[in-house]
Amino acid sequence: DLSQTQVSSVEPLQKLYHLLHLDIDSTAVDDLNPLSGLKNLNFLFADAMKAPREKIREFMFAHPDCLVIYQTQSVADWFAALPESWKDVFLNAAGISGKPSRIELQQIVNIREIIIPDNTPIKQLDPLLKMEKLTRLEFSNTQVDQLHVISSLVDLEILAFPKNPISDIKPLSGLKNIKELNMENTQVKDLKYLENLTTVIKLNISGTTISNLKPIQKWIRLQELEAYNTRISDLGVLDAMPSLKMLKVFKTKLSERKVQKFREAHPACEVTFY
Repeated sequence: DLSQTQVSSVEPLQKLYHLLHLDIDSTAVDDLNPLSGLKNLNFLFADAMKAPREKIREFMFAHPDCLVIYQTQSVADWFAALPESWKDVFLNAAGISGKPSRIELQQIVNIREIIIPDNTPIKQLDPLLKMEKLTRLEFSNTQVDQLHVISSLVDLEILAFPKNPISDIKPLSGLKNIKELNMENTQVKDLKYLENLTTVIKLNISGTTISNLKPIQKWIRLQELEAYNTRISDLGVLDAMPSLKMLKVFKTKLSERKVQKFREAHPACEVTFY
């Protein structure tokens, strides 16, 4: 525990390979690089220290197994101001009950997966702006109608927002790591902003009024597409997707002839159509 001391460098600690816990709160330490080799470090307390916030974040992302506590007051104020419905979401996702401790508050903003229960009374996603490592987000049957916050969640790999009154998906255009996308039963009308999301392997647009698949023509990694109960009338775009293994296109504007032609050209793809 070196907190609230005049220590300005952690270089003398760089060979303490068995160190598990280090407290350098309120010190003049401005460089965390000497700690990079401490693979057993589980906790680093770094509130109110001299090192710039970005340098602390760099260390945090480079050492995912070390819990770095560096913004306690900010997180505490954020959590205290949350609606009760969002507090419950975060506490459940982190497996925490009661008032969260300092360590638990940091664990909350480090959550990687959030699956919000059906019909949770939330209206906006702004509380997620504090999340720094979120890779999976799912919510359905809520009152959320805007996705602008999603543009900040650049590490998202799985995003599902079915049965929500959402129509604008432009905020998703920068999700360069996204692999699974579900917008079933929403008010989305087209996919024009998603053309560069070439990492997607699973897409569900069922129950929308989408009629054109051309915006996803570069999605050569796509493996599963659910587009039933839509206005899709042509599958030509999918010919350039060699990885496609599953396609659901019943209750669309596709003809039996077009679907049969696709089946013959893609025998390895399981097609559901009637």
